[in-house]
Amino acid sequence: MTPVDYPTFLANVNPDDLAMLTSFIVGVDVQAQADATLADTLFAQAVRLNNAGLLTSLQRKYAYDGNDNLLQSFSGTVSPVAAGYVAQLARERIILSRDPVPAS
Repeated sequence: MTPVDYPTFLANVNPDDLAMLTSFIVGVDVQAQADATLADTLFAQAVRLNNAGLLTSLQRKYAYDGNDNLLQSFSGTVSPVAAGYVAQLARERIILSRDPVPAS
């Protein structure tokens, strides 16, 4: 799937999306642990990112802890275009957050 364009990405991305994309970029799974409601919410978010073409793969993982609680986590691979969007957004925010250099 072709990723959304950068203006569409900017118009729709939120801090939770950036956190999930960043986790996937650095190879860290998103953990829901035993909270089924959180797992469903996080997976719906990941599916939305996937449907926008920002992920090239998405996996929902299940495991059990020592008390037979179902644990859930997610892993994904961010598309190169989406990784570029995250980097571009970070650069733009850094530039905007800096105070202008005073004129000498």
